Amino acid sequence: MEVVASDDFNRPDSTNLGPNWTEVQGDWAIVSNSLRKVSNFGSYWTCSFDVPIIVTPEADYDVQALAGVDGGDNIGEPAVLGRYQDSGNFYACGVSLFQNYFQIYKLTGGSYTQLDSFSVAIDPSTTYTIRLSMEGSTIRGFLNGVERVSAVDTDHSDTGKAGVLQDLDGAAWITDFEVYGVPPTNVVGPFPTHFRP
Repeated sequence: MEVVASDDFNRPDSTNLGPNWTEVQGDWAIVSNSLRKVSNFGSYWTCSFDVPIIVTPEADYDVQALAGVDGGDNIGEPAVLGRYQDSGNFYACGVSLFQNYFQIYKLTGGSYTQLDSFSVAIDPSTTYTIRLSMEGSTIRGFLNGVERVSAVDTDHSDTGKAGVLQDLDGAAWITDFEVYGVPPTNVVGPFPTHFRP
């Protein structure tokens, strides 16, 4: 697999994320070359990456980012999203300082279901690499390059979008956002890989 789209947020602090991002829920900002939410909205906040994901097989791709939590309130829960259709339908993978686990989960019709979890002490001073892998009905999560969670689920089979999420009321940050896939051989290059405003 290769990087088919990415954003490192290496640009000045701003509440304008750029044309490739949509703030679906809550307000987000670029702060110190990372993406952070700056306001609360309901029980979770999502931000979708609006660059077309052109991969084959159609809906098989990975979403990866570096993430960390701010430990002041012991709640931060950053995650990456895949096969995102709307704010109530997607797969997600992330760490939870509040629960001290790494998990994959889904929202279907707005209803949350945990697909698998792995107990791990989340340290606010540590940067984590989180990766969501979707291959057919097999959904896997990698923490710092090691597969820790997996499940079989068929609820979301369309390519959709990639994105990020911050759950609950905690503070977290995400950077070095990347989407991995296998570009179709019939796509006329050059194939775009890095997107910035």
